Amino acid sequence: MAGKITKVSVLLCCFCFMFQGVSHAVSWRSGFESAIEESQKDGKPVMAYFYGPRCGWCKKMDADTFSDANINRLAANFICLKIDATRYSDIASRYGVEGFPTIVFLNPGGSVIETAVGYRPPNDFGALMSRISQKFGGSGSYIKPLKTILDSAKAIKQKASDKSKEMAAKLNEKKPEKITQKIGDVIIELDGIVYDEKRPMAVINGSPVFVGDLVEGIEVVEITQRSVKLRFNDEDTIIDMQ
Repeated sequence: MAGKITKVSVLLCCFCFMFQGVSHAVSWRSGFESAIEESQKDGKPVMAYFYGPRCGWCKKMDADTFSDANINRLAANFICLKIDATRYSDIASRYGVEGFPTIVFLNPGGSVIETAVGYRPPNDFGALMSRISQKFGGSGSYIKPLKTILDSAKAIKQKASDKSKEMAAKLNEKKPEKITQKIGDVIIELDGIVYDEKRPMAVINGSPVFVGDLVEGIEVVEITQRSVKLRFNDEDTIIDMQ
């Protein structure tokens, strides 16, 4: 009888160790430029976690928040980037990081969506991640309208007849040149507009932007089929496509 109990106990211990070994830690990237490129490619926002090697609250956030199963699930909606701010102080300064931990959420164009400073427990930080994800279209759909348009265009191109290809070529010949305008000390180049009623997008200075985004401190207020309205120092500027 004692031998059977010992065997059962050993099996229970093995199962306990197996479950304890399951990791829910967020999978981090370390290269800033590659993370931005991946964000632009996949259409996901970036969650940039700035930390310091000797930061006690950073270690607590690693142990509590970024090891939480729900946080790990929500992290699938983001490109997760971990940056040693003491080593890459230039990147930290670029985003106004002054203390640790600081988490900066960026859109695929590299503009700041929101910044969280200080330790956040799993529930609070999970709510923040959910809110940002929903604000920008939810899981896997941050620039879904653009992706849908590109996928549809690709399918049409594959099935197009010689006549439709010829028409497309003529349209490309009439493609308008980018519009350049100076606002404050910033040069704004409007390369084009991809219009969708639910989520219109413009390409400014080579990056996709949406209503509410910031371009070097200038807010994108409105995007129509033919124009973009920008706001700087409470003054609005409308840039029309020629």
